[in-house]
Amino acid sequence: MPRKPAAALLREALHDQAGPALFSLAAQLRALELDEKLPLSARRRVQSISAGVEALRQDLRRLLRGAPEAPALDLPAALEGLARSVNGVFQNRLRRPITNAVVTESLYRIAREAVHNALRHARARRIIITLAPGLLSVQNDGRAPVSGAAPGLGMKLMERRARRLRGRVTLQHVGPRATVLACHFPLSAK
Repeated sequence: MPRKPAAALLREALHDQAGPALFSLAAQLRALELDEKLPLSARRRVQSISAGVEALRQDLRRLLRGAPEAPALDLPAALEGLARSVNGVFQNRLRRPITNAVVTESLYRIAREAVHNALRHARARRIIITLAPGLLSVQNDGRAPVSGAAPGLGMKLMERRARRLRGRVTLQHVGPRATVLACHFPLSAK
């Protein structure tokens, strides 16, 4: 019997396992959204989480269909939602929108990974995401990064995405309980 290519096996596993799991999560979140016994603030938080799960479901569908590229997303709106989902703040200092789909997707994924790392590794309680011409920054109030530690997979992926834009990522501890991950990208990467 011929062996299936790794990509086909991965697509099957995603379809058979991740797809139903995400659907189940979405259904449970929808039930919570409709639960009038929950305080309004909790229902709003559930709505935010639900939107994230739905975005993940759409990404999974797109990947399973083999569609390599999504249309350019509204980066400020996506970053605003990301910040809101962690009770953070988003500052938009762009003068003109970024319309290149590769750039918007790369910057969003860098921001999402930076927020994830700040919450998971630095145990941050406050996140500030800033988007300005040529700069995306994610500041947190968590623990400082371990000096001399080898970068993990998330950091390597952020660096790779930044290089794809002809940019770079830096991580700096800038004061007591203040760390900033910055992605500097050329203005021509619009």
